[in-house]
Amino acid sequence: MVKLEKFVFNPFQVNTYVLSDGSGQGYIIDPACYDENEKKILISYVKNNGLTIKAIINTHCHVDHILGVEYVREQLNTTFFCSEEEQFLIDNSVAQGEFFGLTVKRPVKPDRYISEKSKLDINGKEIKIIHVPGHSPGSLCFFLEDEKKLFSGDALFSGSIGRTDLPGGNYQLLVNGIRDKLLSMQDDIEVFPGHGPSTSVGNEKLTNPFLQ
Repeated sequence: MVKLEKFVFNPFQVNTYVLSDGSGQGYIIDPACYDENEKKILISYVKNNGLTIKAIINTHCHVDHILGVEYVREQLNTTFFCSEEEQFLIDNSVAQGEFFGLTVKRPVKPDRYISEKSKLDINGKEIKIIHVPGHSPGSLCFFLEDEKKLFSGDALFSGSIGRTDLPGGNYQLLVNGIRDKLLSMQDDIEVFPGHGPSTSVGNEKLTNPFLQ
C-alpha cells in the first residue's frame, strides 16, 4: 500500500504530497515549501522516515507550485520532472514571483520532461499520467489506479476548477478535459487537488457547479 502525506505550504496554500511505499522509495508532488520553516518540515519528514525520493513530479509549474523545487532537489539529491509545455512558466518564474511579492529561485531545466506516454511507478504499481490542459498548457494529473487516488493539481478542486485567465489558460479545454478524462473514472476515486480539501470523482459529478 502506498503511504500518502500532505503538507500545505506558502501564502497560496498549495498542497504538497509525499508518496512512499514499503521499501522507502517515494515521490514528492508539487514541492511548494517557501520559507525556512516549511522547507525544514518537508525535508525532516523525508529524512525521519528514511525515504529516498525518486523524483519531484509537478502537476504544473505556476510559481506557487515550484517554490521549493530547487531547494528540495539539492537537499535530497533527486530529480525534477514536469511537462515540457510548462517550461515557459519556469523561465518566467522569477518575474511571476516578483508580481506576487515572492522571492523565487528559478529551477534549472527539469531533468526529464514527462507526458502521458511516460512511465512512472511506485512499489511496482504504475502512476498513470493524464494530460488535462486548460489551467496551464502542460497540466498533468497523476493517477494510482490500484490505490484509487487521483492527484488533480489545479485542474479539479472540491466544488471548483482551476482558473483559466492566466497565460496559456483555456476554459473550454479544461472543462472538456475534466469531463472526458477525470469524470469518466469510477465514483469512488479519491481526488487530491493542488489546493483545498480532498473530494471524490462521484462527488464532483454530482455537485461541482462548473461541470453540470
